[in-house]
Amino acid sequence: MLNIPLFDSCKYGSLIHAPGAVFRREKLPCFLHLSFILSGAAILSREKRDLTVETGHLFIVPGGKSAEWSYTEEMETCEVFVDFFLKRPNKAAQKWREKFPAVMPTSRQAEKIFETLLTIESHPYLLSDKTATAGILRHLGQALLGVLDREAKMLSESDEHGEEPRAIERAVSIIRNYYHHPLTLDGIAQRCGVTKHHLIRSFKAAKLPTPMKYLWRERLRHGLHLLQTTRLSVKEIACRLLQTTRLSVKEIACRTGFKTPWHFCKLFKQEHDKTPQAVRRARGGEG
Repeated sequence: MLNIPLFDSCKYGSLIHAPGAVFRREKLPCFLHLSFILSGAAILSREKRDLTVETGHLFIVPGGKSAEWSYTEEMETCEVFVDFFLKRPNKAAQKWREKFPAVMPTSRQAEKIFETLLTIESHPYLLSDKTATAGILRHLGQALLGVLDREAKMLSESDEHGEEPRAIERAVSIIRNYYHHPLTLDGIAQRCGVTKHHLIRSFKAAKLPTPMKYLWRERLRHGLHLLQTTRLSVKEIACRLLQTTRLSVKEIACRTGFKTPWHFCKLFKQEHDKTPQAVRRARGGEG
């Protein structure tokens, strides 16, 4: 087992990129670069391949090497980046760095750390002491690497039964943990290390619904749970994925990964033969 290196310092920030912006650097000055895509998308050029980085995912680039990536031409892209610096990287640290995939989905734990960094950036007066700030950033950076280290291990775990069960296991894990992100079939397959056609065949061979139907069912399952465990009207459904709040059906649709409330309601009715409003009325809530 490789230990996480203790970094000397880290630098962070948030950026908004114009559609089609391109980043090129002959040699990254840091030891490790992370970019978390808050909105939009990026395209990372890695080993003669272009890897798409969707909203809610991050890409990882080792420092000391040339790097190139661009941003979608369809919209502005907002990202949070963290650069880690290590003055004297040894072989163990370099080997540890190689364990990470180029692109990873981002868990809620990692997102919370990025959100904390954004809060610090937008309220600099909270940490006026530079020495204290550096210590806190180093602590947050190490915590972030700890989270990513665990998730990288989970993604790289092999299965004794071969490639197909491993791809299915990874796809199901991604869907269950990141259903609220805008996942695509191409993106899921890419993170499983197979083509989308291979993934579809694997699901079919295992007598499972297609990956996208599995994703919609997972989203519907969470939507149903939110509707059945609240006692407010449809216009003010109380729900919170992590803490209590008051959300409308539109917000529930958004939190569970649907692009529009109409799409959520349509698929909900197809799957459960009831509308969200009917579920509310059936349990004694207001209509």
